[in-house]
Amino acid sequence: MAPRRSTIGLISGALERLPRHTGSQHAEEVPVKSKSVAAVIVAVGLAISNMASAEPKTQCDQATVESLSTTRHLVQSLRADKPGQMRVFSADGLEFTASEASWLKSQVTLIERECQEGRAAEATQRLSEVRQLIAQHR
Repeated sequence: MAPRRSTIGLISGALERLPRHTGSQHAEEVPVKSKSVAAVIVAVGLAISNMASAEPKTQCDQATVESLSTTRHLVQSLRADKPGQMRVFSADGLEFTASEASWLKSQVTLIERECQEGRAAEATQRLSEVRQLIAQHR
């Protein structure tokens, strides 16, 4: 895989290719404001392309991916209303201790990593344990 150029390197390369303003405004010259706009457009385009290429690649089966998506949604909704709160609630009203919420969040992260690394069996087993804890709170 070819090394990727940094965003700054790509922007400065694009700016170097723009004509320089010499004081007399010719039709083919680009004013400074246009260069700034061009730099912003290039930066936004690169950011969007980086986000698209950062999509997680999964090697888990479709059922695991769908179950993980549902579980991730529930786990991400677990937020303490105040610092040090002992009980937290999910978006659908399930109640967990703060330590259970922390454990669930770490497990979802590990499951995603295992799917990306092609360790589907471990991811499925870990997801089963997470779903079991959630089921205990229903």
